[in-house]
Amino acid sequence: MTVALNKIAPLCAETALNKVAPLSNDLTLAIEDIASAMGLTARALMRKHKRLSKDHGFPPPLPGGVWRWSRAAFEAWVRANGVPAQEDEDRVANSAANDRSSRLVSEQNKSLRARYGAA
Repeated sequence: MTVALNKIAPLCAETALNKVAPLSNDLTLAIEDIASAMGLTARALMRKHKRLSKDHGFPPPLPGGVWRWSRAAFEAWVRANGVPAQEDEDRVANSAANDRSSRLVSEQNKSLRARYGAA
């Protein structure tokens, strides 16, 4: 299933995270894993990742040209329904920072639900 860029399908956090969670406990995810969780092909994600970043706050790939993403950044983006956390998730390295990020994402989620109503 491919999705037109201007018609991004709603990404269910539970479904997407269930697709990537069993892979491993690595700190990074390959493009194939991210694309699969989003219902895209790896090639489609390569084409669309810059616009997803600009329009939807999708986290950027890690430096080095290897098409890998920070697992923490992707999971935070999915949990926030595409609303990026204020912190740079790629630099989150310890559990205290992860807790802080989770709290921030949770607060943003509550704020958005209060503003726009629960879906």
